[in-house]
Amino acid sequence: MTRVLLAAKSTAESAYLGEILTRSGLKVVATVNDGEQVPARTASLQPDVVAMSLNMPRMDGVEVTRRLMQTCPVPIVIMCERRECQSVEKEALEALQAGAVAVVVKPRRENETAEAGIRERFVEMVRLMAEVKVVTRRGGREIRTPDLQRERIPRVPVVAIGISTGGPPVLRTILGKLPRGFPAAVLIVQHISRGFLVGMRDWLLETTGYQVSIATNGELLMPGRAYLAPDDHHLGVGNDGRIMLADTPPENGLRPSVSYLFRSVLNVYGAGAIGILLTGMGGDGAVELKSIRTAGGITIAQDRESSAVYGMPGEAVARDAAMYILNPERIADVLPDFVERSIKLSQCRTNRRIFEQERKRI
Repeated sequence: MTRVLLAAKSTAESAYLGEILTRSGLKVVATVNDGEQVPARTASLQPDVVAMSLNMPRMDGVEVTRRLMQTCPVPIVIMCERRECQSVEKEALEALQAGAVAVVVKPRRENETAEAGIRERFVEMVRLMAEVKVVTRRGGREIRTPDLQRERIPRVPVVAIGISTGGPPVLRTILGKLPRGFPAAVLIVQHISRGFLVGMRDWLLETTGYQVSIATNGELLMPGRAYLAPDDHHLGVGNDGRIMLADTPPENGLRPSVSYLFRSVLNVYGAGAIGILLTGMGGDGAVELKSIRTAGGITIAQDRESSAVYGMPGEAVARDAAMYILNPERIADVLPDFVERSIKLSQCRTNRRIFEQERKRI
């Protein structure tokens, strides 16, 4: 039985959330209503997972997360109320950076019928995150961006990234290490709770210095920029090098879907496609990553050791979809060379078309 330490802002909140978890077959080993007490109780009780409110009394959830990950690593699920989501985006992302594995909307007692879906998601997240492997963190380090200028090219190559649980810190590492003048556009599908995307964009801008934006339909792709799929829209690319958003049905139960992104990039770039599957639950994108590899493109999966959840990359590895299995730092190191390969393939195809056109004239 999954053992949960529940840290909430009040005894009433603890009682309600504890009841939900207990009814669902989880064991609440303790409830704590004081942030300063969480590290000590966690160390003594050794729960499988900590479910903790972001705004705890006396010590907020971000600082508690930092202390836990340095002294007593454990999967941490951060809870916030739905009405708080937009006002605490930055704090929630800081908690993820500090080592929390997920952020979930906290169920409320009011209008229990309407809250049924939120309760189910809350319980599912706590149960699943209890299985996540975590490691001790010794504090963050500043990521330096190499000063490397690369030649701009007429056609913009694309790096397509799919990522879910545990994603923001991994994106920070990869984007923070990419060189200035990186000659590709980076398209990202990040599975994240509605309401957190703007905060995630701002946080990535602040912590990486990379140009990150939320994709808009018809926008011309530019090298050296990263584009996040907006809430509730699939992200793709057109033959004209512009972003294409779609509100077609979810794929793999998800919208945006990594599968949609990879398929779109493969259709346009063929053997010049580059697909990357990073930490996350489920198997979204694994089949399409295999298609990219089969077509001659470059495919990468995050390694097990550095993944918060090895679902998506693990499924890619199981399907033999990944040419390379790497940690985030190494992914950032090799991407410039892989993009250069994509550029050369594009130039070869262009030269071949010109040759065929000239031959027909002779």
